[in-house]
Amino acid sequence: GVRSWRVLVRSDAAGDRARAALPGEVVVGGRDALADAVLAVSATGAGGAVASVADLAPGAAVVCLDGARVWETAHATLIDDRSTAHEVGGLARLVAGLDPAPDGAVLIDQAGSAVTDVALASVALGEPQNVRDRW
Repeated sequence: GVRSWRVLVRSDAAGDRARAALPGEVVVGGRDALADAVLAVSATGAGGAVASVADLAPGAAVVCLDGARVWETAHATLIDDRSTAHEVGGLARLVAGLDPAPDGAVLIDQAGSAVTDVALASVALGEPQNVRDRW
């Protein structure tokens, strides 16, 4: 399970809420709070980029619930949940095992799929260092 949380916040009040809501160690700060993280999850509400995938450990994964625009994504593979009538989205294909896990940093953009949210959460839960192995 998760032993510690590093929370990127823009106000002391948000940091206090994070400490009250999350079990275990909670480190609150700016972008430096993300250093060496292997998995980052960003919630909704940001209007622009809050951080860069490059701020995380090499090969880290970011799950973004607000669209790819809230992360700087240079050198990261973008996988999204968008499907069309003729093509299943990349995230659904990845979770289903139809596509291999990409090498390097990954930004998973789940801006609009509750079904994908649940599927990805079921894959990602567990020891953080084993997330990529589960894919």
